[in-house]
Amino acid sequence: CCYEAKRILDLWLQKGPSGLSSSISPTAFFGGITRGKRLINERTIQELEVIFDEIRSGRFSQEWELEVKNGFPVSRERANSEKVSLLQKTYDSLKDGF
Repeated sequence: CCYEAKRILDLWLQKGPSGLSSSISPTAFFGGITRGKRLINERTIQELEVIFDEIRSGRFSQEWELEVKNGFPVSRERANSEKVSLLQKTYDSLKDGF
């Protein structure tokens, strides 16, 4: 999944949206146009607005300052959990195939 996501992003960066559309399979194109709005929709946009408000208000900056001051506990916990995640294990088993 990650490999495919990278390929799609690389194509988009190289060829733009229309170039990407003409470079992927008809099945992938159809899936994107008929299923994509489930991922990027009004709810997604609303959540992005909440996040932008947290940035504009300074809340994110305050949280970040605490994270730094306290020695990065949230970041370290996440990094540690990623090391043993199923996604990491899958990557480790396939990385030579990329």
